[in-house]
Amino acid sequence: MKHIKIMLGYVELNEEKTAGKTFYVIELFPYPQFVMDEDGITKEFENYEAAFEEKEACQNGRIICF
Repeated sequence: MKHIKIMLGYVELNEEKTAGKTFYVIELFPYPQFVMDEDGITKEFENYEAAFEEKEACQNGRIICF
């Protein structure tokens, strides 16, 4: 089981809660914007690990889940 840090503390992240969800990465520098591919389409990730790798490539990235 994994934990992710959010503004007010930690949230438990497990397969049951994220099954069927889509993850997005937001870059906060220089202003909040979704991370996009070369064609200008917002990148979607099917799992947290892939989104985390993309977040690490950002200067100030955050992961959101819908």
